[in-house]
Amino acid sequence: MVVSESSELCKEIEELMDGQEINELPTSVRVACFVHHATVKRNKRCALAYVEQRSSTIKRLRWELGPLFPEGTRSNMSHREEGFLGEYDKLVTEYAANTKVDVTSDLTPPKELNITVRVLQDCGEIMTETGAVSLELGTTHSIRRRDVERLVRQGYLEEQLQHESC
Repeated sequence: MVVSESSELCKEIEELMDGQEINELPTSVRVACFVHHATVKRNKRCALAYVEQRSSTIKRLRWELGPLFPEGTRSNMSHREEGFLGEYDKLVTEYAANTKVDVTSDLTPPKELNITVRVLQDCGEIMTETGAVSLELGTTHSIRRRDVERLVRQGYLEEQLQHESC
């Protein structure tokens, strides 16, 4: 819509100018050309702001959810946005591999190494540092934070808050 409107305005500017220099045109035509050109520039700014917002959201979701987006989220992405996600994920993955640092983990240190989680969606068996753990729907586990933090962020597990006693 914005692109077609801008194309139409550019055609109108060309028709109004009819190959003449802007200074040779009557004042009313110069004003019309100026207004059309200002509208094209506004449309361009709006389109660029929209694209920037979408790419920022994709980047944020990549950090929050990891490389695998839920199908509902992916279905709202265009083909080019999926390509952008793939390239961005490739950069993050390569950087993490080159630095040997998990850059997707939380930047603030946890208060406790272990957390208690309740399984909201069946995850099957996962491998942890201490061995395999079966994460079946409705079960509760005390487990190392770093082994399950991505599953918590993705909504498969829910962290159970510990209440300190007096």
